[in-house]
Amino acid sequence: GFTELMVAKKDGTRQLYDRDKLKRSIMLACAKRRNVDVEAIYAMISALEVKRLAQGNEISSQQIGDDVIAELKKLDIVAYMRFASVYKKFESIDDFRQLIG
Repeated sequence: GFTELMVAKKDGTRQLYDRDKLKRSIMLACAKRRNVDVEAIYAMISALEVKRLAQGNEISSQQIGDDVIAELKKLDIVAYMRFASVYKKFESIDDFRQLIG
């Protein structure tokens, strides 16, 4: 199951995948967005988990973030930008300009 999925962190450590932690960060990015509901978020997380487990039992935290960003971009542009700005640690308006290209 998903409890066996290990996440390789940027600092080189590994930890068990935490679905609730991922769900909280996505929910925060989607807060007050009318066209994104809880069911859409759960479906997105589940689809990403199934995809990951088919590829093995370890994933990098960077890949998780990149996958979520790609999915949020399809769902809601504001949620996408919120999540990306936190995940990529944006520090200036230029970071946003580069994101929206």
